[in-house]
Amino acid sequence: MTTTYTWSFPQFCTKPTLGELADVVCEVHWRLRADDGTHEAEVYGSVTLPEPDPDNFLDFETLSEAEAITWVTPLLDVPALETRLAAMLAEKASPSTVTRAAPWA
Repeated sequence: MTTTYTWSFPQFCTKPTLGELADVVCEVHWRLRADDGTHEAEVYGSVTLPEPDPDNFLDFETLSEAEAITWVTPLLDVPALETRLAAMLAEKASPSTVTRAAPWA
């Protein structure tokens, strides 16, 4: 089974100004979803970005999803996240424990 990983970015924190720059992204909230065709799992978090290089600056309004991915992934241990997601998918496929209601209910 092939697992598909999908990034999403539900929220960004910005600074109205930072030196000469405006609308500066300073924090990115992220989600990484794994889908193996049968089960799905998701991890999430946030990263604080370093101050931007004024020569390569992108303000919030010009930010693309692809650019957000290039900002976030170097700051995370992506292989560890994928390993964690694989374990979550395996647990869903073959649970080690099952929650059940009382038999008299």
